[in-house]
Amino acid sequence: MKRTIVAFLLCLVLTDYLAAQRTPSYSRMDFSNAYRMDREDVFPNALTKRGNEDGDFLFKVFPAEVFARHKRTMLSGLRISFTIQNAYKGNYPVFLTMPDVAFFPVRFDSRNRPVVDLAARHARTLPLGIKFVVADGILLHELELGPKQFSSALKTPVVLPARDRNGKIQAWAVALMAPPSASFMDNKAHFVALPSFGEIHRTGPRSFSGIYDARKKLFTMYGDPSAPSNLGELGIEVLIDGPTLQVFSDASGGVRNDPKKKETHMGPGAYDGLLGTSSRPGFFGLYLQWEARQMDGLMVFPLIMALGTPIPDTPLTLPGGHSLLMAPLRRSTALTFFLELGVFGPIKQYKKGGVAGRSTDQNGVFVTPRFPVPNDSSIKGLVLNIQALLTDKTVKNFVGVSNLVQVRF
Repeated sequence: MKRTIVAFLLCLVLTDYLAAQRTPSYSRMDFSNAYRMDREDVFPNALTKRGNEDGDFLFKVFPAEVFARHKRTMLSGLRISFTIQNAYKGNYPVFLTMPDVAFFPVRFDSRNRPVVDLAARHARTLPLGIKFVVADGILLHELELGPKQFSSALKTPVVLPARDRNGKIQAWAVALMAPPSASFMDNKAHFVALPSFGEIHRTGPRSFSGIYDARKKLFTMYGDPSAPSNLGELGIEVLIDGPTLQVFSDASGGVRNDPKKKETHMGPGAYDGLLGTSSRPGFFGLYLQWEARQMDGLMVFPLIMALGTPIPDTPLTLPGGHSLLMAPLRRSTALTFFLELGVFGPIKQYKKGGVAGRSTDQNGVFVTPRFPVPNDSSIKGLVLNIQALLTDKTVKNFVGVSNLVQVRF
């Protein structure tokens, strides 16, 4: 009897251990176009003799209108585009000090710009450490959090609450923290962030990337005087443990008819591009990934949860504990809109060069066709709030929901 009890307890411990050690899924959220610009977006004090101030950082906002969920977002990794400063004339290969990565909830400043809330920094910081770089160029650092990581600080996903202390949907920013005291004047190789290429921000001087100067206690957004242009967002993508919904559209700018079939058209303009009043007809589409469920044959149903702003935030709890985000009935619309267009199907592999671009194959992807958008001012101001519901092959069991996104015309 004692042996049976001991075996049972060991089984429970082993089950808990294996559950804790499971490898997360790494579904990408780009919120940027595919191409990277060879432009040096440096830390605010890196060009001074004194070097970086402790607390300097660059940041990229993932706004609520592309990131909305009911409870939490499980961040399973990052993809950071970078280079080595052009002024470095030394030898290669080099050992490069990478920035630590921090996370901040987003607030809006007096000019209604999305900046970080310095007083509410997330408890987790991801140390990227030292990277061995063979040669200069447009480089990529990809980090997949999980049990395979040697550092205990990188073994588990980062849990980002989906709501603020008042219960409202929360946006988050990813910050690259400047290595303190590092200066470009020391003739050593230094990390430099890279932006995406040619993104469009049609609704005024809006940007989702910025700089914080801890020496001056000053936020500067891309597009401001003395800051980089807002035609390129900071080259940071996040990986999500779970289903991730994105919008692609030629309203994001980039390379409209890319001969390399690499352009993803997933920059901010894809969500907020005045699609119906552009100078010529265009398109938009939906791209969903659940990287871990490649072979499961899941069915995906993109649903319009509401029209207009603000973002719907009333949970509709489904069997299985999954929650869609609803709005008051006066803002709700026909949830079968996309179904009537035949826009549903199984999770499958996305073949490179398809309707959403991408030069590489991606696992666990569902993608819609390109929906044509006419040059028609009558649809100006239309806002769609879209969330995807995933079921098993029988369409009887709910297995997941995506983030909610807004598409503005």
